[in-house]
Amino acid sequence: MSHHEASIHRYIDTLFDRYQVSLRELTRGVVDPLAMAPDLDVDRMRRTLGRLIETLTAFAIGHAVGRVVEAIRRSDPQLAEPITRAIARVYVGAEPAPELLPAPRYLVDAERRPIVELFAAELHTRICLASREARALVRAAATTVASHAPERMVALVRILERLIDDPTSSFAFTDQLELGWSFFTAVVTDAPDPAIPDEPRWQRGRALWSAWSRRVRGTPVRRTDLQEGYILRVA
Repeated sequence: MSHHEASIHRYIDTLFDRYQVSLRELTRGVVDPLAMAPDLDVDRMRRTLGRLIETLTAFAIGHAVGRVVEAIRRSDPQLAEPITRAIARVYVGAEPAPELLPAPRYLVDAERRPIVELFAAELHTRICLASREARALVRAAATTVASHAPERMVALVRILERLIDDPTSSFAFTDQLELGWSFFTAVVTDAPDPAIPDEPRWQRGRALWSAWSRRVRGTPVRRTDLQEGYILRVA
């Protein structure tokens, strides 16, 4: 295995392990929506939960790949266009994800918090599958560097090793987990959207999840929300 391939594996494995830790920490103490609204619409809850899981999965992949791609682009702006094309080809040629097997039990108190259990077990499985997608995308970016600027491969390995030691991506995912769960709970219990602190750390996430909530609730989304730098996979 080449140096850059080994670094890609370490980066993705480390980051997605951190994602799983974030999920465990979140689900350890959150309240089940059924405890707030025992008569909630179960079918609507399941549809909304699926949208939550897909949005969080898309964020996990996008943030993991985006940090690598942005670092490569900063080191050599001429690589921006070929990397974009290479990643687009991975998406176009990707095979559909395999059928998910029944998720194993996740929580010790699954009977007491059934919706949290469903969320945690399904997102855990999706994160496991998503790591393969993220790995393929980072590998496509690395292949592009090797073919267009082979002299940059040593720098690419340094980028990956630096990102392995940087927990910023897992912190960002933790924030999105917290926000996503709080907005999901508000939607399925017919409560107002949660109040989000007016701090730089939360601003982009607030725009993402406010737009997500409006879409899920059936409210038109403003164009400005669609330009926040995220792809909202909520359909």
